[in-house]
Amino acid sequence: MKKVLPLFFGVLLAIVITGCLVKGIFNPSHLGINSDPAISLGAKSLMGSYSKLFSEKYLCRDNGNGNLFYSVDSTMPSGQFVPGNPYSGKLTSYVAMFSVLYNPDYFRTIWDCADGSFTYYGACPPKNLQWPYPCTYQYSDDVFLSEFVPVSDFQKQNPDTLWAGDRKPKGVSITTIKKIVGAYLEDKNGFINKNYPLLFSNKKSALGIVCELELNNGELLPCYLLNNDLTRRTDTAGTSHVLWKN
Repeated sequence: MKKVLPLFFGVLLAIVITGCLVKGIFNPSHLGINSDPAISLGAKSLMGSYSKLFSEKYLCRDNGNGNLFYSVDSTMPSGQFVPGNPYSGKLTSYVAMFSVLYNPDYFRTIWDCADGSFTYYGACPPKNLQWPYPCTYQYSDDVFLSEFVPVSDFQKQNPDTLWAGDRKPKGVSITTIKKIVGAYLEDKNGFINKNYPLLFSNKKSALGIVCELELNNGELLPCYLLNNDLTRRTDTAGTSHVLWKN
């Protein structure tokens, strides 16, 4: 009997742990946006800004007919831009935004020094602009796009091109998102490294970062974070702005 009890409790513990893993209780995404050291400070800053846009507090303007523009400004931590980028190693303001009608399933990230570069897209300019250069065309108007694509949808499509103009995997409608529960880099044995190894290992690519979203209906939805930098399966170089991984 003494030998049976430890075995019984060991089996019971294994069942409990397995159940928790299945339900996602021990999923690393539940530890929050800032928990995974494999994700860069720049990526965490961006995800923190995106998560604020789910609140009515950040409604920037209402152009009528349901065309609402949400935007939030922040500052990119030093050293988070790609080496060689003119902003690398410098503190630089940026604005994250989306439009309910014009870009309902992706975020636009803008950094610039001129108010008109933000209002052009419907965003509000930064309240306290940090800009490391004279406000000239040479150092202005950089923009990139990001979206959350459900893991299951992306794996079914397994696209060669992640983003080409309007042709891209469909992202989650931003107005259906309540919050970002957490984020983590997918395991090296996971889908992305097996199918997109060049992008998974590239710090300039966001591919491989998984964000768990809580939707307004209470559903928890794991999504890949995609952006329009390094858009092909075989990309090793090309346009890129931020370092997404450490």
